[in-house]
Amino acid sequence: MKNFKLFFLLTLAVAFSSCGNDDDGPSVIELTNENFAGTYEITFLETEYVVTGVASNGSEVIIETEIEKGDTFTDAIFVFNTNGTYTTSGGYRATYTLTVNGDSETDSEIVTLNDAGTYSLNASNKTITIDGEPANIVSFDGTKMVLTAEIVETFNEETTTINTEIRLVKRN
Repeated sequence: MKNFKLFFLLTLAVAFSSCGNDDDGPSVIELTNENFAGTYEITFLETEYVVTGVASNGSEVIIETEIEKGDTFTDAIFVFNTNGTYTTSGGYRATYTLTVNGDSETDSEIVTLNDAGTYSLNASNKTITIDGEPANIVSFDGTKMVLTAEIVETFNEETTTINTEIRLVKRN
């Protein structure tokens, strides 16, 4: 569950830019809870984990990488409410490719989304904070959004960098 929570928080990291269909140029959708609120379907999900360490000569080396790709989304939903709460539901298939020393192995599993919590938006920084974890909004036009995140964790001599991208489309 901790990995899912971390994954969920990563998926909601966002950097924000928006455009519209006006002939007068792009329209900007103000980033407010009212404009952001809605039910969104996941259409794309990818997370990359890179674990690095320090070699005896002091140089940084990649110890392992893991790519997680989501597909076969089955009602994989994020619901953002105007009161700053969210829920997730549905599921998807996650395919993991782990590479260590040039050797790769692939596995997959069905991931069930079933979470709830709080979020807050910061329009000036184009960020969202989910359950206390900050993220950036890449794009948001009122109907579609792209969210990205990067988390860096260090434990002993190893650093894990986690990059996630998730794309969502608002249901009508």
